[in-house]
Amino acid sequence: MTVRVGVIGYGAIGKDLADAIAQGRAGDAALAGVLVQRPRTPVSGLPLTSDPAAFFSEPMDVVFECAGHNAVRAHGEAALRAGADLYITAVGALSDPALRARLEAVAGETRRRLVIPSAGIGALDILAGAAVGGLDRVTITVRKDVESWRDTHAETLCDLDALREPFEVFRG
Repeated sequence: MTVRVGVIGYGAIGKDLADAIAQGRAGDAALAGVLVQRPRTPVSGLPLTSDPAAFFSEPMDVVFECAGHNAVRAHGEAALRAGADLYITAVGALSDPALRARLEAVAGETRRRLVIPSAGIGALDILAGAAVGGLDRVTITVRKDVESWRDTHAETLCDLDALREPFEVFRG
């Protein structure tokens, strides 16, 4: 059975996922569409759109959010209501209890799954494997494009538009 996949975002994660599906490197999957924030030059063989209505009009079994917190807020419910399971990579968006409750409610109403892959939590899968032998100390460095931080706590810490070098959002 072919799984019809929608991808929200065409950055680092979304591009790799969409390209793998389009090139037949992702098993029995078909790319239903890729939703991008702003119109862009068409990419050969990829169904890119910046129109959410057009994106969600395509039949999809699963939608992968690969575009950050705003995408979860803007499109999470629509993905579930469109009849797709929703995989969220921007898991930090779920720290908003109201958003999390809305998504859980819609998932229940539509009988769809809200999935949080461990890879969406930076290096969690690596830590779990390494912990088997015991850990004394761990350092994880995650770097993201400035656009990934829009409408997040990071905007209260710095002027994202003025950044010209790395800025530490969290240490702990």
